[in-house]
Amino acid sequence: MLGVIAWSIVKLIENLPAILKLKAIILIPLVKRFKFYKLEKEAIRSDIQGTVNRAVNEIANELPEGSIKPLEIEYIQESEENSFLKENKIYLRIKPVENESDNFLNVTRLYLELVLIPNSKSLLSIQQKRAVTYFTTRKIVQGKNRLIKKLHNDYYLPDTKKYNKLKNYFEEITKIDCRGLFFSVVLRTIERGADALLFKKGSLEKEFDNILGYVCEFLEKLKEGNLEKQMWKYIHTGTSFSLLLVAAPHRARTLNTQPYVNRLKDNLKSTDCVFVVFSKDEWHFGKKVSKAIETYGEVDLLETIYTNKDYREKSGGIIKLYSKKKK
Repeated sequence: MLGVIAWSIVKLIENLPAILKLKAIILIPLVKRFKFYKLEKEAIRSDIQGTVNRAVNEIANELPEGSIKPLEIEYIQESEENSFLKENKIYLRIKPVENESDNFLNVTRLYLELVLIPNSKSLLSIQQKRAVTYFTTRKIVQGKNRLIKKLHNDYYLPDTKKYNKLKNYFEEITKIDCRGLFFSVVLRTIERGADALLFKKGSLEKEFDNILGYVCEFLEKLKEGNLEKQMWKYIHTGTSFSLLLVAAPHRARTLNTQPYVNRLKDNLKSTDCVFVVFSKDEWHFGKKVSKAIETYGEVDLLETIYTNKDYREKSGGIIKLYSKKKK
């Protein structure tokens, strides 16, 4: 019996966003009916806090490690809005508006501004940071057309008039994410390069531009079937990586994994890491390649990333990030 109780408590803690949502579902109708306005405010706060936590958790597997932190909301009336990090939790102090959906959008946008790309944020331009925030916010509110329109008209459009590169950044990010390579490859490489470029003013801004441009060109050449050998590698000051796609139908039929192991080992001679990108349709073969790489490739598996799309724009993708084995 005690074991069951302990297990139940653990599951409650693990599903905190769901608990907040349940709390809101129970409280909101009651407090509105009996006009307990203070409790109504608390119920709505719980609803939005739980909804944001849950929505962000849905894309957690795509984001670089350390991006997601629990959210705590405090509604205020008089003092200035602010936010801070305490005990690995994000606290937002905001003035609520009447519309609950607008509160959800505002909280999501402000929260993402704080948590995304924690290592590189201070080294990027405001246009680059805004583009990442707007794109990720839109991704979280997708399907909610009124919120997408509000995000676009009230926040994004005014900023495009102030920042002339914002629209281009946003469009390139959108194009790359359709193939599952934005959060997985671009943001992770930027985060990994932050320490190396910390003391070189403007370097990470240029690196962000270079990596976006490289991945866009890579995907265009891939679509055309016109990828030259050097296009599989990105090598710049401070950061380098290579891409390896596992999906060739003739390889899948023969189940020959050795060519992938050889190419990965060759790429690691000149780059820091390799993103091995698997096709969802041929993951049965991908698992064999992955096993062969980890058995014979002399590598460390840094991370397994689950993306919203694979590089063929089909739903769900898997990317494994490898580096040379540490001796």
